[in-house]
Amino acid sequence: LLDITAQLDLSQVLQAIVERAADLVSCKASTIELRDPSSPDELELVASRGLDRDYSGWRLKVGEGLSGRVVASGQPIVVEDYQQWEGRAAVYAGEPFTAIAGVPLVWQGQTIGVLSAIDDIEQRSFSQDDVRRLTLLAPQAAIAIVKARLYEEERQARSEAEMLRELAELVNSSLDLPRVLQAIVSRAAAALGVERAVVALVDAERHVMRGVAAVDPPEYGRAAGSPLLAAEWRQVEVPVDPVMMAPLMAGEVFVYPDVAADPQVRHFAEIFHVRSALLAPLISESQFLGLLILSEGSTCHDFSARDVGLARAIAQQAAMAVRNAQLYADVRSKAERLEVLHTLDRAITGGSLDVRELFDTFSEQAARLMGYDRTSLALIQGDHFRILAVEPGTTKDMSRQVRLPRQGTGMQWAIEHEQPLLRPDISQEPHYLEEEILVPIGIRTTISLPLRARGRVLGTWNMGRRQPCPFSPAEVDILQTIAEQLAIGLDNARLHEELAEHTGRLQQAYAELE
Repeated sequence: LLDITAQLDLSQVLQAIVERAADLVSCKASTIELRDPSSPDELELVASRGLDRDYSGWRLKVGEGLSGRVVASGQPIVVEDYQQWEGRAAVYAGEPFTAIAGVPLVWQGQTIGVLSAIDDIEQRSFSQDDVRRLTLLAPQAAIAIVKARLYEEERQARSEAEMLRELAELVNSSLDLPRVLQAIVSRAAAALGVERAVVALVDAERHVMRGVAAVDPPEYGRAAGSPLLAAEWRQVEVPVDPVMMAPLMAGEVFVYPDVAADPQVRHFAEIFHVRSALLAPLISESQFLGLLILSEGSTCHDFSARDVGLARAIAQQAAMAVRNAQLYADVRSKAERLEVLHTLDRAITGGSLDVRELFDTFSEQAARLMGYDRTSLALIQGDHFRILAVEPGTTKDMSRQVRLPRQGTGMQWAIEHEQPLLRPDISQEPHYLEEEILVPIGIRTTISLPLRARGRVLGTWNMGRRQPCPFSPAEVDILQTIAEQLAIGLDNARLHEELAEHTGRLQQAYAELE
């Protein structure tokens, strides 16, 4: 038995046991079926010798067939003609088995599996001596299996701990979020043995998820002919369903061995050609940041309790990486915002009092904080607006200067209601006068902010984007702060102009008196 107990590799141990069992009782074939630790009511065939086909992975319920009954009773069972036996398992109906003897594999009082001897020779039957030999082999076999399992679990635990340590080191040493998340999905796919892994992050303001890192085997895409592989998550936005996502947002890990069987996620499965999936939430400081999605595209995959625990740990590392990047981005954003505000303060207090130059300066600084495709200044002149417009990247002499009636414009609405007017997509339903000008030049999203200084309404500051990408609450907050400064600068320019006109009139009057 040294060749059995000396081995630590589980596959080699199992193969050595079935070889020894077949030799002991001089039979054609032998098998080992073990109870699944994550599903103890099932037996899985894990090793065989001498069978005409590969039955690896075939499963029986405890109490089903010969092996299931051996586990249920804890006693050996011998059958002379399996195909005629009333207790045969349906999955083995028609298979070329005749005589079978099965003995329990017992460890510390628990039956962990079954060792079976099989033959297809007519009139062959296993004797009591054969059963005795198998029964003597079974305890040593059980010890060897448990020992190899423990060694494999320890080796796997060390490997996983080392992987998590390396990921933690990467997370703590790098703020390059795409690189870190790409490393995480690569390690996750390898560690859990799945085809694809994706990290998708949530845009909380827009209620959508977009993939930022993904890995999948190239050969799968060619075989499935799928236009949406894991990498395509970067180009696809998935709406976030608050009801379906609530458990994930609370920290639960969801496992779908067969996604198509679940009506809640069937549409998701059809879009991304997913058959099995594990969804682990990315949560940091009670904030739901996104998902780690591990999936198989063509086969059902049984994720174990170990898989769930490992996925949760990897998701925690991903959440930490995302949060670190967010905090760093927040610090940089605040620093740049302060720098912009200081620049604008200098423009107001010591810069030009020319409206055109002042507006150009504010437009340039605003572009440092957010993206836009067009910005304009609408100054009140009686019952009209005088509009100065800037498009980033154009020269100043290409900037537009037009007049529009105040009534019927969104700019007038913002002034009358003393609040910003946000229009997510003006192409869907043009409503205001200026939108008839903006839609033909490709503007989709707009915002108009009232400009008020020293109790006086001066007009509005307006921005537009070519994509239907609404301005977020954070962006609106920044724009309102800048708008307050812009209004002061414009009012200073107005006062300077009035003072210059008043001085001119005084000088003219003085000259006339002389």
